[in-house]
Amino acid sequence: MIILIDLGGTLTNTDHPQFKRMKDSLDEIILSTIPVFEGAIEFVNNQKVLTIK
Repeated sequence: MIILIDLGGTLTNTDHPQFKRMKDSLDEIILSTIPVFEGAIEFVNNQKVLTIK
């Protein structure tokens, strides 16, 4: 299974203008600076577990 996660607001909260250059691929993406929505990390971890089974 492959999970594709973009910076468009699916699991990450990138609405703030400070993320525009990252979303436009003009700046390096620094994952540790991107806030995620509540439950997003758990969702991804659950998907990983389901893939292993």
